[in-house]
Amino acid sequence: WQGTSTVSDYKTATINFEYLVNYQITHTTGTGEHHDGTNSGAYLFTLIGTAGETAEHDCSANRARGVTAHCTFQAPADIGKLKGMRVKNKSDNTWVFVSMSVQIDGVLKGRWQGTSTVSDYKTATINFEYLVNYQITHTTGTGEHHDGTNSGAYLFTLIGTA
Repeated sequence: WQGTSTVSDYKTATINFEYLVNYQITHTTGTGEHHDGTNSGAYLFTLIGTAGETAEHDCSANRARGVTAHCTFQAPADIGKLKGMRVKNKSDNTWVFVSMSVQIDGVLKGRWQGTSTVSDYKTATINFEYLVNYQITHTTGTGEHHDGTNSGAYLFTLIGTA
């Protein structure tokens, strides 16, 4: 909250705080001859969710050929479950990316792979694979041969009803 508030004697003042959501977009630029894009000022990113979308953000990051980089921004928008992203090119600098992922408040919520071109003065839209984070806990027995390995030798399959 930012501003001025006066509380008179024996009165109550209410201040409404705005919750900011932290978004991090990670992308990999293609390796082709003209795949690289400019670092800032050309592309506007909008995240799309089930409950709305963020405003457009100029998310500054390295977009050189073959580079994986990220940009971050804060927004007061709770967009719900992440569905997709629009990238608007407001310049004559085409950019080709081959992967995108989004973290919301530090948790990976969406991932996309493929090849997408944001042509001069055009907009590209991608749909994310929505990710759900699961935590598996277990208790190992105390018998002589009950210990296992932590090397990834075990595969867990989660079975749901939906």
